[in-house]
Amino acid sequence: MNDGPYTIAQLTDDAIGLLDALKIEKVHFMGLSIGGMIGQQLGACYPERILSLSLCNTASEMPPRSLWEERFEIARAQGIAGLVDGTIKR
Repeated sequence: MNDGPYTIAQLTDDAIGLLDALKIEKVHFMGLSIGGMIGQQLGACYPERILSLSLCNTASEMPPRSLWEERFEIARAQGIAGLVDGTIKR
């Protein structure tokens, strides 16, 4: 087990591992934010496993970690609920 930070490639391989474990051959994949980044990698590296992609509020590259530090602290202190207002405003 890796303590992180994780790469998009690792998260993508984890998604494929989950599909394999569940014996799911192909999927309609929907990804939001980092999930959209994973979806892009799935489509690029595993097109035979993807029926369709719906990608929302995502980017094609990860911004610098420093831009995420404040969100990490909020999530640690307040959980995901603490991120809702800022996410909706963005």
